Amino acid sequence: GLVLGVWGTAFFKLWLRTEQHWIMAWGMDTFKRREATRSRFRGTWGVSTVDRYTIVKVAPWIRQFYRRAATFLVTCLFNLLLIGLVVALFGYRQRLLKSGHPRMAQAVYYLNAFQMLVFDTVWGYLALSLTDFDNYATESEYTEQVILRIFVTRFINSFASLFYIAVVKQFMETCEDGLGCSTELAKQLRVLFGASMARSVFRPAFSYAWFRVVHRKKKQRAQSRRFTGGYIMVAEGCQQSSLEIQASMPENSLSEDVEDVMDLIIELGFVMFFGCIAPEIVWIFCVSNLIRIRAWGWKLLFAVQRPFPLSAAGLGTLNRVVSVLSASSVWCNILLCLMLSHHHYRSSEADFIKWLEDLVGTASDDPRSEGSVSWKSLLAVFLVLERAIFLLRGLIDYCIRHQSGSVELEEKRRDAMVTAYFKLIIEDDKVEESQGMSETSVEALTPVGAELPGVPLARAWYPVGVEKILRACRQDNPEAEAVIPPFSARDPGFEHPWDEEDTYDDADISPSDLSRCC
Repeated sequence: GLVLGVWGTAFFKLWLRTEQHWIMAWGMDTFKRREATRSRFRGTWGVSTVDRYTIVKVAPWIRQFYRRAATFLVTCLFNLLLIGLVVALFGYRQRLLKSGHPRMAQAVYYLNAFQMLVFDTVWGYLALSLTDFDNYATESEYTEQVILRIFVTRFINSFASLFYIAVVKQFMETCEDGLGCSTELAKQLRVLFGASMARSVFRPAFSYAWFRVVHRKKKQRAQSRRFTGGYIMVAEGCQQSSLEIQASMPENSLSEDVEDVMDLIIELGFVMFFGCIAPEIVWIFCVSNLIRIRAWGWKLLFAVQRPFPLSAAGLGTLNRVVSVLSASSVWCNILLCLMLSHHHYRSSEADFIKWLEDLVGTASDDPRSEGSVSWKSLLAVFLVLERAIFLLRGLIDYCIRHQSGSVELEEKRRDAMVTAYFKLIIEDDKVEESQGMSETSVEALTPVGAELPGVPLARAWYPVGVEKILRACRQDNPEAEAVIPPFSARDPGFEHPWDEEDTYDDADISPSDLSRCC
């Protein structure tokens, strides 16, 4: 169990290194600073408080506070409902056992898994409505809040029964096995893990079946009413193209994407939190991932419309979710080790936990509990192990850097290029000349230097007033030639007329010609 907590930290740090590499390679590290406002963001147009010039859409902070306080209250009430339902189910199971119905009591495990699936599905749709009501400004903020809201409720709904059996039940009720309810905990864990696996497989199948049913009804309506109903058949018995089928498929919504990822994260939490209780779920988790990858690919090909890739600066909130799971799994595994050692392995003199209890703890003052330790000793052992594991996690964080050396080098090179670019702009002599440009100025080819006999004038692009150019173009005199010299094929940006390419190879076009053409 303790090894699982350390493994979770190392796995997470290695993933962060990989993510930072691809963020740098795809240029998404500055994505949030240039992200546009959501089209569904509700607010009023006003001047930005940052530069006091840009017109942006803003929402009053007091209205935003009321909105998010209301959605937070709804989320808390829903989670309290889930916790109360779990306690009621296991209280009902205890009454069934006392009344002599052990088989019906076993069905409570499956009933709890069923309510987990139902409430997870309901909350997946409700979370989107609540987040829409929150009125977030950008897509990244909206997506992160949806992920966070679904994760918190999914975590409580999936782990409430497991924590109740592992921690609370042995103090409120009696454990049938006498080993800290580890047997009952393993049974419930296997049932919940199997339900999560089944959901990952059957959700794509259900999406495909729903699409086929809706699409078949659509074709039947089109055949009965040929050119009505928004669908036109080409001919009887004609096969539809792939684009027509894609148009009939449902879109891959954000809720479905988050639900698929949450299935993976919750199963990872089962392994990291309670893998020591039922070690076989570690291998089942590997098989589940192989099946899940193929189920996701099959759904994207045959059940939903092809999704368009969206811009994102990494996984964002999902990284924080995995980080919280990694840290919490350490506390859970230490607690399970202490409880199992106290109930099952206490008779072994070579047990490390027993030796640590005797070292940092004291014997209980109750004479009836001879040979046992007090809760203060267990708390002391918990704190010692927790600090030791987190010290090891800190060493892993120090050894496995957040960014690899190549990524840091690329960031330094990019910063050096940006600095050199701005320095070039500042030190360029033409910058001061270009500052004279205004709405009534344009760039034109003007003579540079004195005219020499037999040598064409050198010309360059400089800002010239529009009125001066128009005045020179209206008259055919030497002043016009001085302002705008003839435009020849040797000048930068010269292009031959499309219909007279051979006629004007080396000919000069004077302002008088331009005025006559216009």
